[in-house]
Amino acid sequence: NDMTKTVIEGHFDVHAIPLGSTEIRGLAENFNGMVNRLKESHTEQERRVTMRTSELRERNRELAGAMDQLEDSQQRMIEAEKLSSLGTLMGGIAHEMNNPLMGLMLYLEYAESRVVEPKIKDILTRAGREADRLKHILNTMTEYLGDVAEEAEPVSVNHVVIGVVNLVAADFRHAGININLAVPDSIPDASISKAGLHLIVLN
Repeated sequence: NDMTKTVIEGHFDVHAIPLGSTEIRGLAENFNGMVNRLKESHTEQERRVTMRTSELRERNRELAGAMDQLEDSQQRMIEAEKLSSLGTLMGGIAHEMNNPLMGLMLYLEYAESRVVEPKIKDILTRAGREADRLKHILNTMTEYLGDVAEEAEPVSVNHVVIGVVNLVAADFRHAGININLAVPDSIPDASISKAGLHLIVLN
């Protein structure tokens, strides 16, 4: 009874000693065989549980990795959408500003051709140059921001960087800041939206 209770409690290291009559020895041997089979079954179950637990842990790691990738993809999509909206807004502003600017440049050109006094003529010439500079800036913005959501294509990083520097160089010069640009020729092309890369460099 004590050995049976021990086995029921999950302890399989008990062993009945076959002594006495043939019937008693037979019962002891049957009991020992039953204990051995239970022990083997218990060991197999533990092995399967361990294996299943390991598989579940691996699946959990894979699932966690997939979730991280999904969150990363979602974040990139959000950033791309923000970039697209910003590019559309800036491109629209540049286009709308270009029309009145062309009218202003015509008026300046007309006024400069009609004015005789040197001082006023010089002021109009300076204003015309500033208007030309603004026109160049707007044209550059329109070129780069015309379609910020365009598909990725091989883009020269050097060309974009130089274009951005040219776009902002005048403002830096007015602030007393000189830009010394050194772009290595070894930079490979990037597979990206040209407008998107322009905004990245500009920011």
